Amino acid sequence: MKTKLLYILSSSEADTYLESALISIYSARFRMPDANITLLVDDITNNSFTGSRKELLNFITENIVVNFDIDIDFKVRSRLLKTNMRNHVSGDFLYIDCDTLIASSLNDIDNCKFDIAAVLDGHTVLRKHPVYEIFAKQSSVFNYPFEKVENYFSGGAMYVKDSKKTRSFFDNWHKNYKLGLQYGISQDEPSLAKTNFDFGNIIHELPGEWNCQIRLGSLYLKDLKILHFWSKRNMPISVLGTKDFHFKLRNEGLTKHAIFIINYQYTFLEPLGLVANEDLYFNFSPLYEEVRKRFIEENGISYFGNGLSFLEKVDTKVTRTRLGKLFISVNKLIFMLEYFIFSKCTKFNEKK
Repeated sequence: MKTKLLYILSSSEADTYLESALISIYSARFRMPDANITLLVDDITNNSFTGSRKELLNFITENIVVNFDIDIDFKVRSRLLKTNMRNHVSGDFLYIDCDTLIASSLNDIDNCKFDIAAVLDGHTVLRKHPVYEIFAKQSSVFNYPFEKVENYFSGGAMYVKDSKKTRSFFDNWHKNYKLGLQYGISQDEPSLAKTNFDFGNIIHELPGEWNCQIRLGSLYLKDLKILHFWSKRNMPISVLGTKDFHFKLRNEGLTKHAIFIINYQYTFLEPLGLVANEDLYFNFSPLYEEVRKRFIEENGISYFGNGLSFLEKVDTKVTRTRLGKLFISVNKLIFMLEYFIFSKCTKFNEKK
């Protein structure tokens, strides 16, 4: 594999971003033992690689450190690194967010002919995205015709060639990001969309399996490359996305829990199905959020922590869901019924 895999990390012991990165980088090294895995970090993060935090460095090829003003927080550091990563790293690379897992070999990315390529945010065209209005509001600070944007790309996995064109793109993305930051827009995707618009839509679409955003991307599980544990309101769909699991990695080490990373198919906390059309909007509704959060709190997490028996306990659930079967309508009915019963029980208990 000629293309580098690039990760960016800004982290301290106060968060679990390093543990997320460990999951993704270890899975990448497991699937591709000879891959060049580059880690781009800020100076504070680099100084934190002591004790158990040093384990991450066992799986990377090169570590690149960038110094920042001490007053810049970790979130902004991470995005300043990301929007300028082309100028810190040599060679073609595939950037990958830390909250991901590598499910199979990524060698095919060497065949990508585009200067920049990424997966659509939410696996849908912009006008049908359930949070379109949020994107529009964030992008308004850039004062350009956002309504003309058709494809709004996720920054979770990006292929980038080493060329003058891509370096110019990243110079502008970096400037646009800092402009948005002045208006309180700390996310990097609004400035990415603006820069792509300015460059005549230079970003080409990668198939969904290269950045399967799990809540909306079950269709891509069959040929999965990169699984992205993106989840609204920090409600993970897989055990691997929970802070509970991250703290186990930190306190007990990778060796004991590596089996869950390799066998990621058995770590889903709930059934998965393809979400589309009106079901996509329901998937983002307060009703769905409340019922799903209760399901995970009362049922999902309790499966975790029993070693190999965990795989056995959830196997019957996963076998009917892991290929992304289309049964969301049935699930919606179940969720609504659960919520109705839950609401009645809550009111009854309040009266008592």
